[in-house]
Amino acid sequence: MSEQTARNIWEFDRTRNRGENARNIADDIKRRISALSQTQGEIESLRQEVVNASGKEMELRREIRELKERLAKSETREGELEKKILKIDTDSSNDPKGYFKILGLDPEAFNGLSENLIEGLLKKNYHFSSFRNHPDQNNKCTPEEMQLLNEAYHFFMNAKNRIEYCQQEN
Repeated sequence: MSEQTARNIWEFDRTRNRGENARNIADDIKRRISALSQTQGEIESLRQEVVNASGKEMELRREIRELKERLAKSETREGELEKKILKIDTDSSNDPKGYFKILGLDPEAFNGLSENLIEGLLKKNYHFSSFRNHPDQNNKCTPEEMQLLNEAYHFFMNAKNRIEYCQQEN
């Protein structure tokens, strides 16, 4: 084989290899573009999820803020009720039967309160006083004093009795 023929064959092979390489490169570029468009779609999907999550987060933060405000209002109301509770050594001059003193309440404790709040206040004070003054817990308290505590509680739980008693004491 002549040198010129060998050179022609070599040139032909080199040109053919270039074409195959160019096709391989083009196919690789197409695959990469396809992968890039899929990645861009995934990025857009993730971006939308982030937007949705941000909206949910803002909604949850608003709900938390509202719950905190409601809690603060209820604590304030509870604090107002606590101020109306007095110790057992309350002056009994305005309390004919001593029921307010027995329950540890201020004679004006029921002013401006709804029936549910009054009942809650009575129950709270009754349970506290009965625990604190129970003969089994405290040897200073007699069964008669516990009986008076029960009598005062049941008397005040009747709204009619409570209203008459409060009017009588004023």
